[in-house]
Amino acid sequence: SAAPNPTITITTPTTTFSSAASTHSTLVSIVAPDTPGTYTVKIAAATGTGGSGGLLPGNGVVINFTVAEADEPTCNPVQTSLAMPEVCILYHQNSATVTAVLTAGTASVSDKPIEFTVDGISYGAVTTDASGIASLELDTSALSVGNHTVVASFAGDCDYKPTSMSGNVGVSYLFTGFQQPINADGSSVFGGRSVPVKIRIADANGQPVPDADAHVFFAFGTPAIVGTDAEPLANTNGDRGNTMRYDATADQYIFNWDVGALAAQNGTYTVRVDLGEGSCGAPHLATLSLKRKK
Repeated sequence: SAAPNPTITITTPTTTFSSAASTHSTLVSIVAPDTPGTYTVKIAAATGTGGSGGLLPGNGVVINFTVAEADEPTCNPVQTSLAMPEVCILYHQNSATVTAVLTAGTASVSDKPIEFTVDGISYGAVTTDASGIASLELDTSALSVGNHTVVASFAGDCDYKPTSMSGNVGVSYLFTGFQQPINADGSSVFGGRSVPVKIRIADANGQPVPDADAHVFFAFGTPAIVGTDAEPLANTNGDRGNTMRYDATADQYIFNWDVGALAAQNGTYTVRVDLGEGSCGAPHLATLSLKRKK
């Protein structure tokens, strides 16, 4: 045979022939091997003399049969899709739940494994529930501020096609606002040679953050003076660049904006602070007016 020999069972193990014309029928059971292939089985006489005495030893009946490949199941998988809502959390937040929703058309797909990776690191598989939702409880306590890429993947099967989707976990600071002397309502008017820009931020536990990468930007809006509250003159030297420095005594970031060299010194300006928070960070904006003597 072309593969392991089959098992043969003969119901009547011995037969005595009374003459050369005698015949005998017996049941032979052949248990086919699991391995596909072509097999030959020979049922031979153990004794005999030939002629009127019966078959010579070794003579017999040859049976050929084939074990075919098992039929593969007929698959007709349907298109699937995954949806992942963005998750926004605060810096040093202990945990967050990331969800992926598996659907086929408008129908939810349940009991399917969804693989999750965060920033390229595998977090294993979560099975979808009756609503097609796979929820991953993620330890976020060590995530840095900014965007973190989450990828959910379904490998597919005989019924559903594979699919994947990327989402975002965005980490931002607790921004507690611009500090004096800038009024939150945009009423501040400055007449000195520098404007102190101060902000405070905290983490999810309300603790000050001393190592943020804070940058400040200024944009001229209109020559009109919209502010009404004249602030005390600040004649300290302006800071270079646009990076804010941390004042540990006051738990705040500060940048002294040098306005002495501005071509259009009077008017209304927008102050924007960028903390590198990514898509979950809200714009940090303030409005102020400059009214300096010419």
